[in-house]
Amino acid sequence: MSQAARWAIALVPLILVAQVVEHPDWSAVLSHWRFRLLQGALGLFAYNMLLYEALRTSSAFAASLINAANPALIALTALAVLRERIG
Repeated sequence: MSQAARWAIALVPLILVAQVVEHPDWSAVLSHWRFRLLQGALGLFAYNMLLYEALRTSSAFAASLINAANPALIALTALAVLRERIG
């Protein structure tokens, strides 16, 4: 199965969950679809490129520890920089 087919299959439950949990204004979301697509593509590309480079230059154990710490680091950065409430 191709990557595009996997993402297309995953898109259906993601849209359903977004509709139930977030109640988005779809017209506003779709009006910025090019920017959102660019963000997603660059984010996926950069994340995978940096992860594979890290795996080339360090051990798999160190890379997995850094990868596992990402959610906590993102939350702490949101707390410190954006003044987001955690919890």
